[in-house]
Amino acid sequence: MNGLVRAAVFLCFDLCVSLPILGAQELEQPNPEQSLDPATQISPELKVEEAKEENNFFRYKDNYILGGNPDTKVQFSLKMRPIVGIDLYLAYTQMMFWKFTSQSRPFQDINFNPELFYEWERPQRFLRTLRFGNEHKSNGRAGEDSRSLDRAFVETGAQYGWNGYQILWDTRLFWIYDIDWQTNADIKQYTGFWYSRLTVDGIFKKIASGKAEAYVQFNPGGESGTKLRYGAWESGVKVRTRLFGVMPYLMIQYYYGYLESLLMYDHPTHSYRIGFVL
Repeated sequence: MNGLVRAAVFLCFDLCVSLPILGAQELEQPNPEQSLDPATQISPELKVEEAKEENNFFRYKDNYILGGNPDTKVQFSLKMRPIVGIDLYLAYTQMMFWKFTSQSRPFQDINFNPELFYEWERPQRFLRTLRFGNEHKSNGRAGEDSRSLDRAFVETGAQYGWNGYQILWDTRLFWIYDIDWQTNADIKQYTGFWYSRLTVDGIFKKIASGKAEAYVQFNPGGESGTKLRYGAWESGVKVRTRLFGVMPYLMIQYYYGYLESLLMYDHPTHSYRIGFVL
């Protein structure tokens, strides 16, 4: 009996000593599912999330630099989803009018255009996109040169394939609910309440293998959108080229009418430029 008691005591003592040691050894063993990349110290799960965030940035409008008359015009534009998996977008477009050939090469005007919108997309359907949102446009200046407007909008994008050509038709309807009443109180007369853009892709497919498209954009003036002489229209041709190992588009653009630049919104513009879309 005393022998059994002594055996039980020694067994308990051995377990009390060995279990913590075994537990410590298990903690020291790496778990392959939870191990960190020794080079970056980033878990696989975090890498997946970072990849999703990187894929949340998209091209929005054309990014280009065009030189010509009366100045050089530069635009860059992008959009992003702040919430992964939800088609709510923040977009930003900046357009710059650059007196590149003048002394000191000043920027005559810079137009800032942030947007927030929800986009419903169906790439394989006739009605491929539908957007609802809000945008702000301003030139960031103070005093008499200040220009700004805010508007809510709904935009549709349709597409149609015909005889090997791709025809895209985008139309935006908007409601201007705030403007700079001190410096551009009459801006509604020059922007109307809608604009439309028609694009034909594949225009040179029968004579050249490169990708090419032509577009025309029309923006009538007047608050009712019927005063053609106060509106504007823009047209352009883009042709894919190979340059220094990259393939940008060569672009020719023509603009006639008002509101190309916010600073000179009430002065008619007759401009033509050539350059590259990146």
